[in-house]
This record gives sequence, C-alpha cells and structure tokens, in this order.
Amino acid sequence: MITELDFENLISRPESTILDFKREQYKIINDESGIKTAGFVKDIISFANTIRTETAYVIIGISTDNDNKELIGIDFNIDDATFQEKIKDKVYPKPNFLYYSINYKSKKFGIIEIPVSKYSEPIAPVVKMKGLEVGKIYFRRGSSNAEAIGKEVILIDKWLDSLPSVVESLSLNDEISSLLSNLTSNRYQLSNILSDTLRVAKKHSLKSLIDFCLGELSGWDRPENEESYNFLSYRMQPTLIVPGVVQLNNNSIYSSSQIYSQLKNSDGVYERSILFTPSINYLENLVAQYKTKNDALATYNTTMDKLFGDGTMSDFPITAVATTDSFDNIYSRIRQKLIDILLTV
Repeated sequence: MITELDFENLISRPESTILDFKREQYKIINDESGIKTAGFVKDIISFANTIRTETAYVIIGISTDNDNKELIGIDFNIDDATFQEKIKDKVYPKPNFLYYSINYKSKKFGIIEIPVSKYSEPIAPVVKMKGLEVGKIYFRRGSSNAEAIGKEVILIDKWLDSLPSVVESLSLNDEISSLLSNLTSNRYQLSNILSDTLRVAKKHSLKSLIDFCLGELSGWDRPENEESYNFLSYRMQPTLIVPGVVQLNNNSIYSSSQIYSQLKNSDGVYERSILFTPSINYLENLVAQYKTKNDALATYNTTMDKLFGDGTMSDFPITAVATTDSFDNIYSRIRQKLIDILLTV
C-alpha cells in the first residue's frame, strides 16, 4: 500500500501504461446493464497484461479534464472483496490486484494496485461484456486500453513466461509465526508488517484479517454502531476538550503532564476518550514528528460537530489536547491487537 508521499508522487505524473486516473468511483454495485462493471474489468486486465517492471495504479477521485488534475475525492467507498467478487468469474486467469482507500488533504481517494504477477497465460474475458470479447487480450497502449493483436499477444505471453514463479511453500502457520516474530521484535514499522499481513490474509482468504489490515492501513471510518466502537476500543485515548481555539507553548518550563493537569482542572475543560481513526501511516508520521519535540503536547483545532457529531451538532470551535505519549500508547495497542488477532487465526 502506498504512503502519502507515494500518493503525491503518483498524482504529479501523467497517465501512462502504469497509471490511470478516474474522476468517479466505479459504479459496479446494482449495475444491472453490466456496462460499468465491464469498464472496471477491462481496466484491471489491461494493466495486468501490460509488459512492465513496476506496480500499476488506478487512482479514483481525480479529474484530468483538459490535462489539468483536480483532486475531487470519492463520495462513496467500495470494499476490496466486492471488487474481487465482480471480476472472479468473468476472466481467466484471475488477476492479482488490491483495492483500498487513502485520505489526503481531508478527502478520500480510491487506490487500485495491480502488481507485476506471473500468470499461466494472458488474462482474457470468459464471458461477453460491453466492449469485451471472449478470448481477446487487452493491454495498455500508452495511456489507453487497447486490444492486443498479432505480435503484441506473443510478446505479452513471452513476458509472462519470463517472470519468476511465486513460491507458495510456506504454510499459513509458518507465515503467522513469521509475522508474530516481526511484531514482537519491535524492529519493524507496523505499516510494513500490516502490509505483509494483508498479503498473507488475501492469500488464505482470511476476511476478518483482511478487513482489519485495510482499516489500519487506510484509516477507519466513523463507527455506526456500538459493536464497531467496542471493536475499535484499542484506538480510544483520553483527551482534553478545551472550548475555543487554543495554542499551547511547548517551550514552557512546565512539563507536558503538568500543563495537562492544569488544563484538566480549568473551567469549561473536560476529559473524554476519543476514537483515533487515521491510518497507521499517519500515526507513524505523527509519532516521528513529536519525537523531535521534547515533552510536547499535541493539539487539534476542530469543532464539536467534526469531533463528535453526525452533522447535527454545533460548529462551536474546540481544541483537543493530548500528551504525545498518547500516540505511543495507541501505536502499542494496535500492535497488540494485531498479535491477538493472529493468535486466533
């Protein structure tokens, strides 16, 4: 999965044989005509069949009208399992790809990754769909999808044949043991371990583990029920809610714990456990940022509605204040949650 820096790099590049931008989310749900689904299928198999040396990406939520990119974002999300289901019986061999979302500048974008993968033969449709013929080979020619003909088909076949085979010898228990060893060593960033765990989960079709990894890697949506809140309790952290916009002096002679205690006893200030939903990459960046500041407090200027509401609460400005130890605590609890889940697989 890509980081925010990777995302910025990708959106600075033009469309190509390994990159495509979509203005809107694929409308593959309740697609009775099958036209939208056919477009999605064609995009995936075209990238999968394209001769390349690096992962290809489809980034959803970016307009490229008149060659000018506009970051629009997506207005609804689709889970990876739905995308996988929509394509699995329509082509052969089954393509290897992953869908997830990423938050960037307060907007959500869909990301489809299509890694370089070895297949027994070029991927082709096995059912007729709009714009797709059974048995035909499609690939990327420049920045567009096209049908491969003659020598192009031969070259794609030879390229696939030249790719190294994937070793599948490790059992699930072996892979779980390796992940647990990395988790308990504290030598690796959680974002890297979660990416490795996601690959293992997808390989063995472990849906609950897939959902957990995707939630951590892309960030969690606000829970809609008590069960979801209970599941995410490991991401809850006591936070001070201070009325108005507050700027703290982190160069104070007082320690962060002393300032926190003084604020906690001030009029109008109260402590409440807040659900921290951003992605693991965001959290790691935050932890790294505050490690450069000795004994600092973290502040977040927001409103009552944004922090607690559903669109009906007040836009009254407030400041959330937490000790930087809070982020370390959340990070440690995420690590432990992943360990707990892996032990039950």
